[in-house]
Amino acid sequence: MSTLNCELCGTEYAASLTACPACGVGAAVDFPLPMGTELQDGKFTVGKVLGRGGFGITYKGAHSRLQRPVAIKELFPEFATRAGLRVAVTTSRTEGFRREQESVVQEARVIANLDSQSIVDVHDFFHENGTVYIVMEYLEGPTLEQEIERLSQLPAGGVTKVADEVCDALDTMHRTNLLHRDVKPANILLARDGRAVLIDFGSAREYEIGKTQSHTRLVTLNYAAPEQLSQTARFGPYTDLFCLGATLYHALTGAPPPPVMDRLQAADQTVKLPSAVPDGLRRAVQGALNCRIEDRPQSVEEFRALLGGRKKSPARRTSVPATRTAVGRDTHNAVPYEFGGRQYHTPADLVAALAKDSGQSQDCVAGTLV
Repeated sequence: MSTLNCELCGTEYAASLTACPACGVGAAVDFPLPMGTELQDGKFTVGKVLGRGGFGITYKGAHSRLQRPVAIKELFPEFATRAGLRVAVTTSRTEGFRREQESVVQEARVIANLDSQSIVDVHDFFHENGTVYIVMEYLEGPTLEQEIERLSQLPAGGVTKVADEVCDALDTMHRTNLLHRDVKPANILLARDGRAVLIDFGSAREYEIGKTQSHTRLVTLNYAAPEQLSQTARFGPYTDLFCLGATLYHALTGAPPPPVMDRLQAADQTVKLPSAVPDGLRRAVQGALNCRIEDRPQSVEEFRALLGGRKKSPARRTSVPATRTAVGRDTHNAVPYEFGGRQYHTPADLVAALAKDSGQSQDCVAGTLV
């Protein structure tokens, strides 16, 4: 007879059963709440599943008292199981699950305090069924990623509109010293009402201009800025703008930009765009995708100046302070990359040093790092 071991309590039971007879955890690890499930004593009602991801499950729901649709995000990580309606984890995972719940609550508070038409509204969050839920405005429409898959390449006018509206969202965040850190096509929703809305703030973090910080290396490589590949670096608005530039490049060309580590080895690091792309949009995307921090627009305002056709003013590039080297040469030491107790000014310097130490080619070393 075929048997299973319960992922929660370890009890062995017949595979023909749909749940553990000892603790009630279902054999299926990832199944959603039944449609019609009530939360918060009937305040919210769960509807169909809108999507699943690393976070868990997002449902279309309803605010029963106000009789309006909402989106409900349920924290249901990959290592969780469900016992009835309750989300359960093993004892060894309890602390990690608690930290994830704290992170979700922080995300809800971050979004709720950001006032922008281009940022999804948070209505509520609460703990129930052993996990945490976020209730947000329900937006109909595809993500930018889905639209790129459908059309392959988006018209320049549409891409410019997306850029401008995502800039509204980023400007709102940056004014409160917050970085999104994960701007990408999958995190931009093209709402039916015409708005481009930035979603998923799970990676948002505070930053301090000019200060080297340690941030969790939670990145999407095709869109991540070079400094995001380092455990300690100087982060700022230019980090989000790199991600935005990569996103717009994907929308214009149908493919993500070349990997950063590949571009760092090239003589010409400028990304190529179709000839039909207007000059302002071209300057903004290429400027945002510069590998060196000091060569990028330093703020949303500077990015918009490029987008509108005006060249960036060098006088306003004050985000990255200059430092003096041992030989007296001024340089913008913006991204100290640390490895083996040594620091490197750029990823290219790091790759070259590792290649020299190991006797391997720089291409081989770069591939290993990525």
